[in-house]
Amino acid sequence: MAAGADVFTNGTTPAIPVAGKTKLWIDTNGIVMSTDAAGNSTPISNFYLGTTTGTNTLAAGSATSLAYVTGAAYTFKMGVAPNTGATTLNVNGMGAKSIFSISTVAALTGGELKANAVYHVVYDGTQFTLLNPSVILSASVKGITDGSSATSGYVGETISSVFSLAAASFPADGAFHQLTSISLTTGDWLVTAWLIHNGSGTTTLVKFNVQTTSASNGTDGTNQSALTVDAVTGQGGNSLTINLKPGTTTTYYVNGRCFGAASDIFGTIVALRIR
Repeated sequence: MAAGADVFTNGTTPAIPVAGKTKLWIDTNGIVMSTDAAGNSTPISNFYLGTTTGTNTLAAGSATSLAYVTGAAYTFKMGVAPNTGATTLNVNGMGAKSIFSISTVAALTGGELKANAVYHVVYDGTQFTLLNPSVILSASVKGITDGSSATSGYVGETISSVFSLAAASFPADGAFHQLTSISLTTGDWLVTAWLIHNGSGTTTLVKFNVQTTSASNGTDGTNQSALTVDAVTGQGGNSLTINLKPGTTTTYYVNGRCFGAASDIFGTIVALRIR
């Protein structure tokens, strides 16, 4: 008990104490209250409710809590199953109240209450605030450890496409033409494209990019690289590495444009799943 505190048990608010003193008393709902010299009364009870029943509709009892009081705290042990969505708590049959997380200031969504763990909530006059929600872990990252090729959806998965186009398929008209494409599922991908000019024709410059549209980008854009053809050998090459994070399965196109004279080119695009 705090130093200088007086205790009343008559269920009525005591007279305001003198400066420097606090009066503790029990109201008619069984809540231990603290009244300071300014006349402010605050509940200081923490009720242990035991083990709850239910999964998302929790119920528990307390021998002393007779009504919900703003500021009252409750401790309970979760039952044998975790919550899986929005959750309520009903104390002593006084009515189900939603439980909000202190971390998100929003209703629980599932996973915040683990089986057989102990939790603390405070009633704010409308709902309960969960003070110690369990950490919700994201789905485990899937990968491989034996040196084998990663399967679809696993970290280390690779998707690639090789292209080789003759001059007739890659004219020097300054327009973008589709070279190849790959389809990536939802995730985080590190993508590298290579393009090599083999020395045919009198090409002076080749530009290429990776886009979600096929050969429709008539001007220079994002995710783009260029290679300058050597005037003596007629050869040149370059690469482009980008990070792509499709939210749904998406097709990405390698588009190229040629300046000078038509030429033969070849290359590849490789995507590596990193998450």
